[in-house]
Amino acid sequence: MEFDWKYALVALAKVVVLYHLVIVMAALMTLAERKVSAWMQYRIGPNRVGPFGILQPLADGVKFIFKEEVLPAGAMPLLFRLAPAIAALPAMLTLAVIPFGGEIKELKSFLGGRSTYLSITDLDIGLLYMLSIGGLGVYGIILGGWVSNSKFSLMGGLRASAQMISYDATPPTRRTATSGSPCASRWPCSSSWWRSSPRRTATPSTSPSASPSWWAASTPSTAR
Repeated sequence: MEFDWKYALVALAKVVVLYHLVIVMAALMTLAERKVSAWMQYRIGPNRVGPFGILQPLADGVKFIFKEEVLPAGAMPLLFRLAPAIAALPAMLTLAVIPFGGEIKELKSFLGGRSTYLSITDLDIGLLYMLSIGGLGVYGIILGGWVSNSKFSLMGGLRASAQMISYDATPPTRRTATSGSPCASRWPCSSSWWRSSPRRTATPSTSPSASPSWWAASTPSTAR
C-alpha cells in the first residue's frame, strides 16, 4: 500500500493546530478565572505583564519552565518524572476524537477528492474511547504518590485518586450518557455521525428527560 504523504501532512497539521488551540484556550481561561475572581473579591488581579495583564499566562509558563526541579530523597527518579506525563497524557489523547468542526472543503482538492474533517481522527467508538482513556489519568496521580517513598505522599495520592474517581470520573460519564442519549441506537457513536445527525446539538435544554440528571451530575464538579 502506497504511503499517502498528503493525508499524513494534513493529519499532522490538524494535530499541531488543534492542540495549540486548546493550549492557548486553557491559558486564556486561567487568565479569565483570575480576572473574574479578582473582580468578585474587590482586587485588581493580573495587570503587570502586557496590556491589562493579558500576557500573564505567558509569564507563568516561562516561570514554570525555570522552576527548580525537586526530587524527594529515596524517590524513584524515572517513575517520579513519568507520573505527571501519565496524568496529563490521557487528557491530551481524548482530544483526538472530538469533532471541532465539519468537513474542510478547502483541502478536498489537495487530497484528491478525499474528505477530511476538523478532528484528528474519526473512530466508531468515539465516546467509549473518551470515557476509557479519560479515566487513565488516575494512575498518574497515585503513581506520583507511591514513587515518592513517603507514606504521606502515598496517602495524598490515594485521596486524590479517590476524589478523581468519585467527583471527576462519574459526573462526566453521567453527563455524556445523558447528553449523548440521542445516539443510544449507535452507542458509542462516531464523531462523523455527530456531525451529520440533525440531533447532534441535543443539550439538556432540548432533552427534558436528560436535563435533571445532567444538572445533578454537573453540580459536584463545580466544587472548588
